Amino acid sequence: MNRLFAMIFGFQFLFILFILFLNALLGAVLWPYSINHWINWADGHGEFLWWHGALLAFIPGIGQLCMPAAIVTWIIITFFK
Repeated sequence: MNRLFAMIFGFQFLFILFILFLNALLGAVLWPYSINHWINWADGHGEFLWWHGALLAFIPGIGQLCMPAAIVTWIIITFFK
């Protein structure tokens, strides 16, 4: 029984790590896209790097907003050009 519990707990732990890794991967690509576009639109020089986005994606709630933020950025920047 203890071995079965340990296996189930281990699989759940690995699944949570996979979700966190996937979230960081998406954040590393999408957060710099969104933030750098808005900085460039405001006549600045975008310096938001991929690892900034990965760290930002680890914040609960903020990491899940990377996809809607990228979609809204793409739509709005398309009309502002």
